[in-house]
Amino acid sequence: GAIPELVGDMAGVLVPADDPAALAGELKRLLTDAGDFARLKRGAMAVRLQTRDWTRAAREMDDALWRLAGA
Repeated sequence: GAIPELVGDMAGVLVPADDPAALAGELKRLLTDAGDFARLKRGAMAVRLQTRDWTRAAREMDDALWRLAGA
């Protein structure tokens, strides 16, 4: 999937899908490392502001189709 490209290392931590120990380790680290937690929180907010929601995507598609129809 595109999660690594979308989120990046400034907004999230990826662990192997079948590795509960890795997940537990990362969760423990984030709960005990306030600085890294804050960095990831800021990164996640930045990604959210740059990511289209469905309403915006639909509006942009509608605008583009109207422009094409008028061309």
